[in-house]
Amino acid sequence: MPLIEKFEISIEDKLHTFTEHIALQTALALPSKKGNLLITGGGAYNDFLISRIQYYLPEMKLIIPENKILEFKEALIFALLGVLKLREEINVLSSVTGAKKDHSSGRLYP
Repeated sequence: MPLIEKFEISIEDKLHTFTEHIALQTALALPSKKGNLLITGGGAYNDFLISRIQYYLPEMKLIIPENKILEFKEALIFALLGVLKLREEINVLSSVTGAKKDHSSGRLYP
């Protein structure tokens, strides 16, 4: 990130800044600040990141699934994308990806 590279700060401070940015942007991206938030992916293993997200979303219940689900989530999602592609259904939502329109993406090889 060019902005942060302009400053001579420690790696620890850079990591802290990035983590704080991720937590704040996560909170700002949610239309509702109440309810449940399912956290998955590598960030779910980062206790400090989780604590900062909770700081910005004090009324939100953060839910972190068991490790088995975290570890296999990506494989499950790509399997779902493949099934949707096989069925010629939309597997890319513009509201999620920023694409111009919803569409079916990917290639299947025998």
